[in-house]
Amino acid sequence: MQPDLPLKWFRTDGSEAPLVFLHGLFETSAIWDPLIEGLPESDAPMLALPLPGHTSLDTVQSVTEALRDNGFIDAYADTIRDLFGDRPVRLVGHSTGGFVSLLLARRHPDLVRDMCLIGALWSGDLAGTRTLSARISSLPFFGPLTFSWMCRYWLMDPDRFRRGMEMVFAPTATERLLPYRMRGELAAVPPQTLRMMALWLARQNLREALSDIDHPALCVIGTQDPVVPPAHQLDLIKGLPNGHALLMDTGHLPFLEDPDRFRRIFANWLSGVPAATSDRSRPARSAPAIPALPARGRRWTGTAIQGIGSR
Repeated sequence: MQPDLPLKWFRTDGSEAPLVFLHGLFETSAIWDPLIEGLPESDAPMLALPLPGHTSLDTVQSVTEALRDNGFIDAYADTIRDLFGDRPVRLVGHSTGGFVSLLLARRHPDLVRDMCLIGALWSGDLAGTRTLSARISSLPFFGPLTFSWMCRYWLMDPDRFRRGMEMVFAPTATERLLPYRMRGELAAVPPQTLRMMALWLARQNLREALSDIDHPALCVIGTQDPVVPPAHQLDLIKGLPNGHALLMDTGHLPFLEDPDRFRRIFANWLSGVPAATSDRSRPARSAPAIPALPARGRRWTGTAIQGIGSR
């Protein structure tokens, strides 16, 4: 992690445990803006860290170094220690950010108090979710060209950005908040560094390590998530010794699709209210009746450009 890595502060001081937000693949820290803006006042510092390859400062060389032996996880830990000392932080991770939260908790358990994981995955190899464009994008020669074209197409104008985002929402989404600032930030990121992070994720698997992560983890699962299958997320709950699930009738971005309800759930988590009493969502450790994933979520474009894996 470079010393001039752009940290995004939502609140710089406070006496409560710091909150560290980690966005997903093909997102930026702007994805959290709608959630933060609607939260009640909190006395906790709030900071968002970017994934490798997701800022305008990233280069192929810097991302190569960051991903070597997952060194960016240690860089995150160094940053957290520099900023907060010995205060354990509360991790909030969406999708790939949830996966990275798990890596951080496993590698630096003393730094983490608990986690809120949203649409999280434990493996980058999600069987059945990769389309033809995903396979083409991973090829050595055609892959970079295809991926760059997909990025440019998605980010070309606000309407295409909106349509791409909505492809990972549930058809029943009560609202469709869109972080348009994220479009401009992603447009400034080199497509090749985004692709490097996507290919890194595709090689990751934490199944055998989940039992080592005993931090309390609230996992918010969208029952209509077209990106990370709900059954995959429930397997995460089964593997974590202290994991609990809350189901929401949303797609991959519950905090944008049903923001009022998600804020209540999140506020309860912040205040320590047990998951079983949070709003109408249900706690679950075994698979509930989850509807079949809609075909619309199998396409290549969206919050995480499904050409590589959309996480």
